[in-house]
Amino acid sequence: VRYSDQQQEAAINNGMYLLGTSTPLPGTRPSSFVDGTSDDAWTPAANIELRVVRNTFVYVSATRGFKSGGVNVSAVRPGDGVFRPELAWGYETGVKRTLADGRGHVNAALFYIDYRELQVSSFATAGVIAVSNSGRATSKALEVEGAASLGQGLQFAGMFSWLDAYDRYGDTSGKRLRNAPEWSGSA
Repeated sequence: VRYSDQQQEAAINNGMYLLGTSTPLPGTRPSSFVDGTSDDAWTPAANIELRVVRNTFVYVSATRGFKSGGVNVSAVRPGDGVFRPELAWGYETGVKRTLADGRGHVNAALFYIDYRELQVSSFATAGVIAVSNSGRATSKALEVEGAASLGQGLQFAGMFSWLDAYDRYGDTSGKRLRNAPEWSGSA
């Protein structure tokens, strides 16, 4: 395998290895330090469901999510590659209704998620992905889905959702979160 001068320089600076091995790329040197991080978090969840009439109930929930931090393999000096844990509070409310003696249903939900220390992936060098914390992001959405049995094993189902998911701070402020389309649906 031949590497360009730029790839060789990046590999030397980052201590890169041949894929799937512990063999450094030609002309590189392995990192001479060990780095690490340890994270934990309190992740409570609360949910209240209330049947308002026969075949209909409403719910509200609040949940705290956690994604641990880590160390990027592209780090050159201790502490360079450490990224912090991502935390998120999620709030949801909705209604679920069964129709036609159980032959159909309609569900609707609203949710809001507030991310802190959002983890964002980007290319550090050719073929090396680095994770960093961008700050805060929010997601809010409306989702509606339903299904109905049309008899003789035939069923119709559909859904649609609207999602507003943007990074609110940091280098990626104002950008839509990855894999978060504004509109989606199916039938």
